[in-house]
Amino acid sequence: MKNTSIQIKRPGAARRWAGSLLILLMAMATARKAAAVPLAHEGFQYAAGQLLPTMNLGPGWAGPWIGSGLMVDTPPTLSYPTALPSSGDSLHNPAAGEAWRDFGPLPLDNTLSDLWISFQEETAFVGSRASVDIMPPLSGPDIQVTKNGASVISLNGMVAGLSAGVGNVDFFVLQVRQFSAGKTVVRLFLNPGTMLGPPSAWCIIPSVFQANRFFYITDGGQWLDEIRVGTTPQDVAAANETPIPPGELVGPKIGISGGTLTLTVHPSVLGRIYKLEYSGTLADNSWQDPGVVRVGDGNDLVIATPHEPGMLERIYRLVLDGPIAALPTPEGFEPIPAGSFSMGNALAASGDGDSNELPVHGVNLSAFYMAKHEVTKALWDGVRTWGLTNGYTDLSVGAGKAANHPVQTITWYDMVKWCNARSEMELLTPCYTVSGAVYRTGNNDAPDCNWAVNGYRLPTEAEWEKAARGGVSGRRFPWGNTITHSWANYISMSVFSYDVSPTRGYHPTYATGAEPYTSPVGSFAANGYGLYDMAGNVSEWCWDWFGPYSNAAQINPQGAASGSSRVIRGGDWNFSAFLSRCSYRVFGWPGLANNYDFGFRLARSLP
Repeated sequence: MKNTSIQIKRPGAARRWAGSLLILLMAMATARKAAAVPLAHEGFQYAAGQLLPTMNLGPGWAGPWIGSGLMVDTPPTLSYPTALPSSGDSLHNPAAGEAWRDFGPLPLDNTLSDLWISFQEETAFVGSRASVDIMPPLSGPDIQVTKNGASVISLNGMVAGLSAGVGNVDFFVLQVRQFSAGKTVVRLFLNPGTMLGPPSAWCIIPSVFQANRFFYITDGGQWLDEIRVGTTPQDVAAANETPIPPGELVGPKIGISGGTLTLTVHPSVLGRIYKLEYSGTLADNSWQDPGVVRVGDGNDLVIATPHEPGMLERIYRLVLDGPIAALPTPEGFEPIPAGSFSMGNALAASGDGDSNELPVHGVNLSAFYMAKHEVTKALWDGVRTWGLTNGYTDLSVGAGKAANHPVQTITWYDMVKWCNARSEMELLTPCYTVSGAVYRTGNNDAPDCNWAVNGYRLPTEAEWEKAARGGVSGRRFPWGNTITHSWANYISMSVFSYDVSPTRGYHPTYATGAEPYTSPVGSFAANGYGLYDMAGNVSEWCWDWFGPYSNAAQINPQGAASGSSRVIRGGDWNFSAFLSRCSYRVFGWPGLANNYDFGFRLARSLP
């Protein structure tokens, strides 16, 4: 993740192109106080009918305004997802250049309320890039939304998704949340439809943010239209009428009328339960139930609750209960469906495996999310940097052969605390506590895990094995019963009949330079669930204390009640195919750090 504390380059200077989730599982809407900053369009607080000055043209800008010279229509016309210009008043640049406009004589800031900024942008030619900077008056962190030549869109370096493509309009909505707890959270909603839904990307700025200038720099062949600024999401997106996925929350102004606040689910999912809750603080124990519960019938579902004038600000959410398909999947994760599987070594009769892999037993798991990739050194560093100034003062530096290789030489304690740090950094609820307090420092052998919250955590051993098998039980490896270097990063040895690799020893592609001989995450094909490196590369720590299996069928097992060692799974670059089998189990002391073989991946519970 790119650090948001970057040096501002003023307009006219050479600019660097960016190389290229916070996922909310609850639909939320805020009832705003009556006193609001006047709505601003194109950065100018304006009276109805006021003409706006044209945008300054920067160095190298070859194209003039197209049409009237006004980028805000009266009434507003959002053209997304149809092609620009919406009504003959878009800015078009046939050649590379830049342009900018100040937000007024004084910057707008987020000390009293959120700021919402939206704009539309279209690519006319393959490979054409664009960047929008929301800039402070002097220096300090800016907000940069970039689209690279491969159509990848990012917010301050965090990937948000792909562009709608050549000839199609991308709709961008930025939420600059009200400054709180020493930080500003910025969220990007990319092509959101009639609802904002979960953000596509996010970043944190460690200060009040001052929006002074809208700065636009592009290659040739870009259109820009409908720049809007306001204090509610409706100010920037009210006219968007794009169809939305079933079961999502929409709020046409999430209106308050006649003392009633209404939310609309369009359409509702048959049989899904929608329960309305509200909070004034977002604290875990602060959510209150106004007694509004509805069951979806497949049609539009209107949910209403009293909200009289003068009531304090409230944050509303819908607690959902129903099919996994109706819930958004967090970025970088895959949903692992609920159900039973056979855990253990089904090939033991052939003399394959260790005794601790038996007996084979049935396990029924609730649905959960599993990370596609092992945690990389880059991801570790980004969260650790944030954590060191937010109470996580003893997270290990860790090691990694490169930024996109898995992190290693960290303890089990480090991983658990890091999970909490990432959860807090992304405004999720941490899973791990000690005596009721969030676990942030020290080496605690028995932290409590709240399996019901939405934060990051280690998978249980049972979750790990089900995820590794990719939906098929009884196989030796995630893809079948034999292994080669084309499938995984491990040490190939002819002593194992199922190791049929034509190359032996360390993986020839990655055994370069000094050890460790890890590979970039995702270098091999994914398994049936879309997960990478479930065999080889680095072994992965799990939550469980190590203990023997039981003959009895189990539901959501969490390992032995106590112990001295934690479970490690998956094999790695430094060991044979025997350790890369789905059923192989090994254990380690949780304080073990100086080992290049062990890493981890993340899990999350469904809400």
